[in-house]
Amino acid sequence: MYDTILEYIVNADLYYRLWMVAELQNPHIKNYQTPNKQPIAQTRREWFPDLVNQFEDVRLVPAGILIADGNHAMDSDMRFHTGSKKPTINISKMEIFWGDENMRSDAVRKVGPARVTLNGLKMWHHQDALNRRRGDAIICEQATFKWNTKEASRGAFRESGPFQVVVRNFRAAYNMGTATDATFDNFNVSWGTENGIRLGENRVEEVIEKNKIKVNYLLTDSVFGDDGEEFIFWDEIGRAQEMFL
Repeated sequence: MYDTILEYIVNADLYYRLWMVAELQNPHIKNYQTPNKQPIAQTRREWFPDLVNQFEDVRLVPAGILIADGNHAMDSDMRFHTGSKKPTINISKMEIFWGDENMRSDAVRKVGPARVTLNGLKMWHHQDALNRRRGDAIICEQATFKWNTKEASRGAFRESGPFQVVVRNFRAAYNMGTATDATFDNFNVSWGTENGIRLGENRVEEVIEKNKIKVNYLLTDSVFGDDGEEFIFWDEIGRAQEMFL
């Protein structure tokens, strides 16, 4: 599994290839009045087995991928490659779903986000390796990660952190597949209880600061330093809720 949520962005070309080959094998009828603008979904029943094997962990393989306005450039060996300044992958919106093939918004995934949405994604490659001589090889205007680790939670709950993290303006420089730099402008988080109650940002920050709890919002699994701090956080949140009942 990926340790950080940013790994879903830098490996977005794996997910795009999974969708692209599925679309080539099972093409959807396009609306030629607005070409490539209609979102197109493919599900795991169409995944090419050799491409599934590229993932280091089977749990990373999604149930479905939806692409809106996707374009790509490849060489004669079917490698992502560009001989110009244009990106090899240019996508207005990519949504990656786990759970079932119906891609329900309340699907449960025990480890990792249940849905990843990448907006304004651009990637540059040289013969399948991320590479750009001048500028960033990956640009993503906004990446939204949403967790749901529990049934009947209204589709938004995570025991070990906020149910949603939004990262804005992610950029990464690569030299022939090796990362040389990575930055993003900012991110925000949203917390909620298992009953679907949203938690105010001020209240969350108050609990974290009061108990000196260490959190890392970029981690895929738990944002807390240890199980003890996770317990303290939810115990304090529970006490605060009881005061208003």
